[in-house]
Amino acid sequence: MVSSPRIFTFTDDFVFKYIFGRESNEPLLAKLLNALLHRTGDRQIANLQLLNPFNPKETATSKASVVDVKAQDLAGSRFLIEVQVKSRPDQVARTLFYLSRLFVEQLGAGHAYSELCQATAVTLLGHRIFRNTRVQSIFRFREVEQGFELGDQLEIHFVELPKVAEFLASRHPEAFLPRSTPPWGLLSRFEKWLYILRYGKRFAAGQALPESFTREEGIDMAVNELQKINADRELRQLLEQQEKEAHELASLQENARRAGMAKGMAIGMEKGVEKGRVEGHKEGRQEGHKEGRADGLGEAVRQLVASGMTPDEVATRLQLSPTEVTKALNSPTAPSKTA
Repeated sequence: MVSSPRIFTFTDDFVFKYIFGRESNEPLLAKLLNALLHRTGDRQIANLQLLNPFNPKETATSKASVVDVKAQDLAGSRFLIEVQVKSRPDQVARTLFYLSRLFVEQLGAGHAYSELCQATAVTLLGHRIFRNTRVQSIFRFREVEQGFELGDQLEIHFVELPKVAEFLASRHPEAFLPRSTPPWGLLSRFEKWLYILRYGKRFAAGQALPESFTREEGIDMAVNELQKINADRELRQLLEQQEKEAHELASLQENARRAGMAKGMAIGMEKGVEKGRVEGHKEGRQEGHKEGRADGLGEAVRQLVASGMTPDEVATRLQLSPTEVTKALNSPTAPSKTA
C-alpha cells in the first residue's frame, strides 16, 4: 500500500520561515504580526526589514538550523517570531535569552541606552505550556505588589495553538457546537489567523478558504504559499532533507545524553563506594553525571565540527554559548577502555 505524501504545514519550522522569512514576503510577515500583536490604526506595522532573511539555496547547503524570523520596523522596534512544536522544559528561559539578545544587539558602540527600541518575541507553540485556558499569554515587566509596568520595551507573547478550538468555542459557543457551521464571518482578524495556523493542513490539502478569510489581508497569500510548497518537488526535497538532519541531530544529542548518563552512573557508583557513605555515594553520582555529560557533549560537538560545521553553527544547532562549544572542543577525548 502506497502511503500518501506528507503534508507540510505552518508549524513545520522551515515551512514557516520559508513563507514568512523571505525578503519578498516582508509585507506578509507584517500582516501576521499585526494580527498576533493586535495592532490597529496607526500602531500597525507598515514596513518591515528582515534581519535574518531566509535563503533556500543557502539552506540547502548549510548545516545550521536557524529557524526563527527576526525583523525590524521603520521605528527601530525589533521582532522575533518562531514556531516550537515539541515541548521543552527550558522554553521560557530560552525565549527570554533570545529576546534579551535581540534587545541588546541594537546598541552599537558609543550609542546611548535611550536609543534602545522595543523588542517583542512571539512564540507559536504546538503544545500546552500553561495550565490556564488562554490561547495567548503576554508578559512584560511589572512591579510585584502594585502591578504597574516598568515599561513595554521587552514583551513576550506565547500562543498555544492546541488551545485554538476551545478558545473559539468559548468565544462563539453556539456556533462551534458539533455539526454546526462555524461563523466564519464573525471571527476577528486574530481568530482567523489562529485558525489557519492551527489547521493549515486542511487548506494545504486543498480545502477551500471560507470567503471571509479571503477578505482578510495576508491570509489568502499565506495559504497559497503553503499550497505551493506542498506542490513543489524541489522544495519538498529541501524540507525533507532538513527534517532528516533534525532527526539525526536529535539522535546525536540523545546518544550523547545516554552515554553521559551511563558514564556518570559508573563514576558515581565508584566514588560512592570509595567514600563508603550514603551522602558520598550521592555526591559521587552527581559529580560523575556531570563529568559523563560533559564527555558526551564534547563528543557531539567534535562530531558536528568534523562534519563541516563551524563552531558558531554548532553553538546554534546545540543551543550552546560559543564559550561552551570552545570548552567542549578543547576537552580531552575520553580514553578507550582496554580489556
